[in-house]
Amino acid sequence: MTTDEHGNDPGPPVDLSIGPDGQPPRFCWFDPRSDEQVYAATADDLLAEWMPGYLDRDEAGRLDARTRHALHVRRALVGKLAAEATDLTEEQRQVLLAEPDDMPDVERWDARVPLVLLDTRFRPHTDRPAPVADGDGDVREATVLWLRVSDAEAYLLSLAHAGVIRLDVHA
Repeated sequence: MTTDEHGNDPGPPVDLSIGPDGQPPRFCWFDPRSDEQVYAATADDLLAEWMPGYLDRDEAGRLDARTRHALHVRRALVGKLAAEATDLTEEQRQVLLAEPDDMPDVERWDARVPLVLLDTRFRPHTDRPAPVADGDGDVREATVLWLRVSDAEAYLLSLAHAGVIRLDVHA
């Protein structure tokens, strides 16, 4: 069996030749609840699959919806990471499990367990400096996972990078 970098089964090949406008859709998300592929022309269209009323909101409302979604995803993800971690110090565990607004400033995160952060809580969106990830420059090895809620497409890609969703992107 073939797996991706997160150990997930990539499933059957995706047929990107279909689309309501005759063009291939930009995104294809595999819905694990229904075993169906969900196609979307834009990131906002796909996010609307998960967030009722998303498309009816203005950009500030969409950012708020992505942020609330990301906070929920983050809680589940850090809970799983913390439960599986065997080599965290107590201080690292407290930082990892802290709510984003309650998290102490961290200059460098060097734990082997990734710290999961929302981009809008750090520079350039605020004055708060972001921690430096210890990972030798390799994004796949970096010890900070960013949920990039500031942009719809970046948010989808960050969820896929974190292993939260399976997403195919057509250029």
